[in-house]
Amino acid sequence: MKRLAILTLLALPLAAGAQYSYRDYRDAPMTRGELRDCMERDLYMRDRLSILEQEKRDNDREADAIAREGSRLERERARLDNTNVSAVADYNDRSEAHNRRVAEHNRRVGDMNARAAAHNREAGEVSSLCSTRTYYFRDLDAVRRDYGTLR
Repeated sequence: MKRLAILTLLALPLAAGAQYSYRDYRDAPMTRGELRDCMERDLYMRDRLSILEQEKRDNDREADAIAREGSRLERERARLDNTNVSAVADYNDRSEAHNRRVAEHNRRVGDMNARAAAHNREAGEVSSLCSTRTYYFRDLDAVRRDYGTLR
């Protein structure tokens, strides 16, 4: 019985330490400067995203126009008199211009996709650095006062 009491007394500090281990490892709340940095990065990321979204809409509109032009060229080709050298040469010129437009469009879309991938990587970094940390509301209020109303 005496051994059980001693073992219980020895185990109590271990159990108490286990209860507080979560609190010991929890990150401290963000400083006001860290919160400001996170908010600035978030605003920057939102602005970049809206630019990328507009560029995507523009590219989609151009892709639709290219598709319509391709269909028109296909209809012309179906009606083309292959014995008329001048008509074939004119068609080939329009077709080559169309192919250059398609290649330029594909280059722009590839560039935009690379920027979108970079944006997504950076957004992931911002999220991992900023969204998992706590902060004090008084710091949030102070940062908002410093910048006016942040979106």
